[in-house]
Amino acid sequence: KIILLKMTDLKIVMWNCGGLKATTSSTPHKMGAFDKNFPNASFDIAAFVETHHKDESECPDLIQEYKVSHNCLHTPAIPEDKYAGIVILIRKNLVIRNPTILIQGRFLNFSIELPQGNFLYNISVLYGQNKINQTLVSENMTNFYSKHNIEDNNIILGDFNFCQQVIDRDSTTLHHYDKLWCKPWEKFCSDLNLVDPYRIQYPERKVYSFLS
Repeated sequence: KIILLKMTDLKIVMWNCGGLKATTSSTPHKMGAFDKNFPNASFDIAAFVETHHKDESECPDLIQEYKVSHNCLHTPAIPEDKYAGIVILIRKNLVIRNPTILIQGRFLNFSIELPQGNFLYNISVLYGQNKINQTLVSENMTNFYSKHNIEDNNIILGDFNFCQQVIDRDSTTLHHYDKLWCKPWEKFCSDLNLVDPYRIQYPERKVYSFLS
């Protein structure tokens, strides 16, 4: 599933690519599909999660080509979490401030300054843990609160691996790990006045890109 967020100032793309290593046979097809949707690198920020890459050299050729027009931030997977990994491309006319890896392969925060200056977006990208417990939820929330406050222009991207509403599930109830997240996440969104732009635009639409 590719999610595109259009804003007055920025075009932002987030994609859980399910693996993007250069040596994987499916990677050329995935990158070809991405390039078809966004020809000539027609995005300001692209966040790829679940990349599985162990270091930057494992990124596919197209990612390397994008570095002509975009800077690259990344946090690779580690041996004990080999299916993680985040790669973020940021157009070079945007100034990157304070990039910070909060959880290796899972959680990255940075700010960008628009070319006209004096306006910052505070951005976090999360690839949520697949096997969640209350301790991990608390760790993630502590990281969010350490990097975001209501005075910021906050953007939160990623595949969180939980749902907040039943409408986003292929079932009639939330999963147990959804329920672990719900109250802390609701409080965070309330504290920072965050909204889900997809649900605002499509309040009743049901669509799933992964069925287990």
